[in-house]
Amino acid sequence: MPDIIKNAEDCAREIIEGMGFELVGVDYGREDGLMCLTYYIYSEQGVNIDDCERVSRAIEPAVEEKDPVCGEKYCLCVSSPGERPFIPLLKEKRKNLQAHCLLLAQVWL
Repeated sequence: MPDIIKNAEDCAREIIEGMGFELVGVDYGREDGLMCLTYYIYSEQGVNIDDCERVSRAIEPAVEEKDPVCGEKYCLCVSSPGERPFIPLLKEKRKNLQAHCLLLAQVWL
């Protein structure tokens, strides 16, 4: 399963980021009897249903071509992370990045 997640992230990350969103996670699991490959996207301005639809349409060709699920049938979904566990991780990642940038700036000055 980790390979599926990593491959799914790799084939869509550049497209998602090029559209101004951050890819905060990918999930692959059974939902209502169907396997779903779900991409969670984030933006400081928020994410609405139209954003999810645009991203889904944009990444679909790349995901189909790279086939991260190895030929299995699945449903492609794009969602905002909402209050899922990704949000605390995202905030921590940003906090650490800001601390590193500040440290580097101090070293260079």
